[in-house]
Order: sequence, then structure tokens, then C-alpha cells
Amino acid sequence: MVGGDEIEDVAGDRAGAGEEGQLSAVRLGFDPDPLLIVNVSAKRSAIPPDDRALLYERARQAVLAVPNVRTAALESIAPLTNSEWNTLIENPPGLSLSEDERTVWVNAVSPDWFATYGIPLLAGRDFTTHDDRNAPKVILVNETLAKKYF
Repeated sequence: MVGGDEIEDVAGDRAGAGEEGQLSAVRLGFDPDPLLIVNVSAKRSAIPPDDRALLYERARQAVLAVPNVRTAALESIAPLTNSEWNTLIENPPGLSLSEDERTVWVNAVSPDWFATYGIPLLAGRDFTTHDDRNAPKVILVNETLAKKYF
């Protein structure tokens, strides 16, 4: 499910992250204190790009084996990194939206990403390890997108 040349490994209930004071006044939607975010890149490895998702998942499983780690997740883009990834969605039935209105921000994340960040799901289900390249496509959307397009 997650691929690409770089991936973030996030573990919950670990050492703090972020610069003290700067984030304390901003509502992030998650608590950064128990998070450890590690950037892992397989760009220079001999592992073919199609096989890197398995490498990243093995790394996530290894992090889960560390004592006191309750959750671990993978992401293509970590919050607060000033990185972005957007795409255009098709016009929903009955709407004729401009390209700007159809631009949505996306991220590729693994199972337990929301739990790791302490973000509750309001409806539906989380991703699972069965949501891979061979499975039907799965998407999770935030409340803002759901209200705008549905």
C-alpha cells in the first residue's frame, strides 16, 4: 500500500518530537509529545521500487517489537514537514467544480497511522495490511472533504 522512495516511520509512546514552545500554541489535531518520527529512504538501495513497501512494512513490524511501543505507522509525508502531495478528484455527480475546487491533499499511510497519532476515526474503518496493490482501492477522508463533496 505504501511505496515510493521515501517513507516516514512513526512510533507512538516514545521520546518527544518537535521544537519546544513553537508547537505549543498551534492546534495540530494530534499530540506530538509521544511521537518519534524517523525518515527512511530506500532510494539508493538495490531493492526494486515495487518491493519497497514490503521492506517498509518489515521496518514497521520491527518498531512494534521494541518495548513500550504501542503503535507504529508508515506515511509518505509527515505532518509539519512543509511537504505536500495533491491530486484532482473527478467532479462529484451533480457538481461542476473548478480544478481549484477539486484539488485535494493526500498522503499514503499504513494501518494504525490514525491510532499512532491519536486521531479518532468518526466512521468507517482503518486501513489493514490486506489493503495492498492487489486489493480494491480504499480511501479515508476527513470531515471537511466529506462535507464538501458528499
